[in-house]
Amino acid sequence: MSRKGNPMIKVDNYTFCKKGVSGIKSRWVCSTHNHRGCTAMVHMIQNEIFIRSRRGKTLLAIGGYTFCLQATSGIKRRWICSTHNHKRCRAVVHTMGDEVIRLKNEHTHDVSQR
Repeated sequence: MSRKGNPMIKVDNYTFCKKGVSGIKSRWVCSTHNHRGCTAMVHMIQNEIFIRSRRGKTLLAIGGYTFCLQATSGIKRRWICSTHNHKRCRAVVHTMGDEVIRLKNEHTHDVSQR
């Protein structure tokens, strides 16, 4: 919660305040530098969070782990653990639209501490 009592979330040690809600989707903006032109933003769909990587790619964050998009077929998407290549992690998420339909959340490593 902010000092004014507004809801806030924390992603990778950055805080975001809620900017808008549309159905089950919510949009969060940088809470400390938004007024200075910071464009950092988080999109949340229920308990899944979509964030941008340092290189500008969309990542799916669940339970402190991040997943990058590997394949798309129509509205189905397959996301693999973002440390898949580095640590040979086999955790995977399947989504249909914005809904998680399958989650194999068995990682070969701890949650990264950035």
